[in-house]
Amino acid sequence: MSSKQSGITLLIALLICFSFPLLGAEGQSTQVKKVKVQGNRLMSSSKLRSVMDTKEKGIVNKLLFWRKGVHFDENLFEYDLDRIINLYQKEGFLNAEIVETETKYTPKRDKITLLISLNEGVRVKISEINYKFVDAETSEQELNRLAKLLNLKKRSYFRDDLLKKDIIIIEDFYDKLGFPYVKTDYQLTLSESETEVAVTYKIKKGPLGYLDTISFKGLDRVKERYLNKYLIIKQGEQYNPVKIEKSRRTLQSLGMFQYVNANVILNDYSEALPVEIIVRENDSINAKFGVGYGIEEKIRIYTEISKLRFLGGLRKGVLYIKHSSLEPINIDLKLIQPGIPTPYSAIILNPFYRLENEPGYKIERVGGNTSIQQRLTEHSSTSLTYTFENNYLKSSVEHKTPAERRNTNDDIRLSNYRKSSVTWTLLRDTSSPRFYPDRGIILSNSITLSGIGFNSDFHFLRVIPEARYFLSLKKGYVFATRLKLGYLKDLTADNYIPIEERFYAGGSHSNRGWSRSALGPLTADNEPLGGMSLIDGSFELRTPLWQNLTMVWFFDYGNVWLENMEYELDELRFGVGGGLRYATPFGPIRLDIGSPIKDKSKKVQFFISLGQAF
Repeated sequence: MSSKQSGITLLIALLICFSFPLLGAEGQSTQVKKVKVQGNRLMSSSKLRSVMDTKEKGIVNKLLFWRKGVHFDENLFEYDLDRIINLYQKEGFLNAEIVETETKYTPKRDKITLLISLNEGVRVKISEINYKFVDAETSEQELNRLAKLLNLKKRSYFRDDLLKKDIIIIEDFYDKLGFPYVKTDYQLTLSESETEVAVTYKIKKGPLGYLDTISFKGLDRVKERYLNKYLIIKQGEQYNPVKIEKSRRTLQSLGMFQYVNANVILNDYSEALPVEIIVRENDSINAKFGVGYGIEEKIRIYTEISKLRFLGGLRKGVLYIKHSSLEPINIDLKLIQPGIPTPYSAIILNPFYRLENEPGYKIERVGGNTSIQQRLTEHSSTSLTYTFENNYLKSSVEHKTPAERRNTNDDIRLSNYRKSSVTWTLLRDTSSPRFYPDRGIILSNSITLSGIGFNSDFHFLRVIPEARYFLSLKKGYVFATRLKLGYLKDLTADNYIPIEERFYAGGSHSNRGWSRSALGPLTADNEPLGGMSLIDGSFELRTPLWQNLTMVWFFDYGNVWLENMEYELDELRFGVGGGLRYATPFGPIRLDIGSPIKDKSKKVQFFISLGQAF
């Protein structure tokens, strides 16, 4: 390109750039240059400006000089002044007022500076809180219970938002006592000095409610007689919204319905309250199929087929088939019978066939278990499981062959053996939301006693307590941590535990500075042997990146020891790293890169999998 052409191109570019502000000048209305507030002592100017729609041009937009600022609208500005007063009144400044507003135009009248002068007044305190019942009195004990629940207290500053919350609390309080028509109003009385206010709640309880007919709507294939046993409400008893909601949740937990709603029909202060339970049934057969890839599992293929009302009633059958590098064959059948022995429990029969291919062993398992699961509270449950299985240990990385460890007659026992065990678990889970928890805690404990009946070849005790905690720091930022411990003890004299029952650490769901099962006791060829004691923990900071993409920074720690109760804290191993999460409806697709600390012999580990690390 010639110098003459370059000069022309530059001139055109300059003309275009400088014409940006000129293009918008013709017919342009007044723009807001600055919004100033004065007279505010107890509330910041930035907080006051945050409730206004009339805003000044920000720093970033000032740098982009060709962009237009916010146009001044006089009517909108009047609304903004009302918003400022409302904000003060919500915070207890009942006498706040706008003293004066001033507008200053630039010489060309294309920009305006707004000056708001206000008088905050005195922040009002609550002198007393009174209760006035329109249609019935109440006991002093009941009022004391109610007062402890309210946000507004005597001698505290008055706040409008807390007053509205307390009205909801009052109505919920009496609703739970059986008064479905309760209504609450209030009256504020200012003192002569206008520095104190008396709050009077006017409460109209209405009549006590009693349940009338209880009917179902939306049933097609599920019979009503099967559902009645799960209702803890009965016709004729006093209205109790807590029991109604508990019945609704119990029906929802059966897995038969997409949703369950329980509606109480209120009609002209009638004491008789019909209850209508509206449901939408799930499809009888539901099939899932998935294909994925992970560093540990390689190609992963699975299918899950669920059959509701299996063999009639509320029974459910679930067939799960999976293939991966770690589990070449996994066939799992569950028959679930809810409502036995209580409405909040279930019996599960679970025959299975599994071929496992772990770094330290390869084993074939054929067996089954029977479980009784019991829901204790909304967030707590327990279960008792009996398991029996025949095992064929195809290969192992033990130092010696089974025949060399014992006499020849024991070779069969260590290659083909039976295990019979009972496991008790206790779980409390308040975390939410599912797949992407940002609050709550998960506490669990599992105790297994092996050697119960059927000539079990091994007798041991295993205890696994675990805790997980999730904390939302600010929008999109989550701190998560977990700690898992393991205790394993042989109950016979030879002190031998089958290799597949031992503890292992390292991998995508453990210390990510090590490959799967690589942390802990090893053979001379660096193959995992497993151990009797385990510490496994993590810290994670999950931060938003862009749309469905999240970044994670983690610090993992833990180790496995050969003997039980051998928790040597100075032998803990640490791994650090980061990763990415892409959110899907079935959980996050996860990429993690971890590296061990102070262990130069180890390589950086890469993990691709589905679901959170914990």
